[in-house]
Amino acid sequence: MDFSKWNVFWSLCFGLLSFLIIVGNALSISILFKRKLRKRPHYLLISLAFADLLVGLIPVPLYIIIQYSRYRIFGLVYTRGDMFAGLSSVFTLAAISLERLHAIARPLRHRQLTLRSYAIAIATP
Repeated sequence: MDFSKWNVFWSLCFGLLSFLIIVGNALSISILFKRKLRKRPHYLLISLAFADLLVGLIPVPLYIIIQYSRYRIFGLVYTRGDMFAGLSSVFTLAAISLERLHAIARPLRHRQLTLRSYAIAIATP
C-alpha cells in the first residue's frame, strides 16, 4: 500500500484540527476576558486556553511542515515546541485541579487567596 498518497489527506485533517484549536481557544479567551467573567478562578481557564492555543499554533503546523520538508531543523523545533506546549497544557490542568481541590477542601481559606497566588499558579506551568 502506498502511504504517500495519504499524506495529503492527513495533512488536511491536521490543518483542520489546528484551525479548530486556534478558533476555539481564541473564542474561549475572548469570552473569558469579558468584564463580568474576569474573576480569579477564571484566570486559570484563560491560562489553559492560551496553553492549548499554543498547541494549535506551534506543534500541529510544524508536524505538517515536517511531512514535506527535508530540513532537520524543523524536527528539532517541532520536538521542543511540542514538549513545551503539551506540558504547559497538562501542568495548567493540574494547577486547575489543585485549585478546585483547595476550593472544596478549605472553602473559607480559598476565598482569601490573593491574586499573587493565582499569578504563581499561572506562571509555574
